[in-house]
Amino acid sequence: MKHSWLWWKHADVITEQRQLADEGKQLSPKIEKELHALADESCPEDATFQERFNELLDQTINLPPKKGYAFNEPSDLDGIKRARPAGPRRLPVKISPKQINEKIHGAWLGRCAGCLLGKPIEGTRSNVLWPILEASGKAEFDNFIHRLDISKSTAKKYE
Repeated sequence: MKHSWLWWKHADVITEQRQLADEGKQLSPKIEKELHALADESCPEDATFQERFNELLDQTINLPPKKGYAFNEPSDLDGIKRARPAGPRRLPVKISPKQINEKIHGAWLGRCAGCLLGKPIEGTRSNVLWPILEASGKAEFDNFIHRLDISKSTAKKYE
């Protein structure tokens, strides 16, 4: 079943390209070529596109940073501990363990809700988002919105 929230789009490829650049990933010419090909609007967003992009994501997940990349953002606990500045390791907490658990639970629920409700427009550029908001009557919204098919010509007026 093709579910719009789980179906990759050209905009997702462009977002991934930016993310890889922001993380300073060392891309091979082969990966750069494939990213460029998948970002091209003439490439159909069909099942083959989905497979190619998923495979590409698998290839990029553990790429090393470029030599001399200025930022160090480790993902493993030991790396994080080595990269953190000196300072207190425990901050004074004046709330009960029950309150801490409630705050963690609330934060987790908020993150889950935000991720789920934000997915329909994740990676959507503002020139595409504004027509969606206007077409759904949510230009000033007070609730979540749904993904709509908006023509690229409609989006151009916001560029």
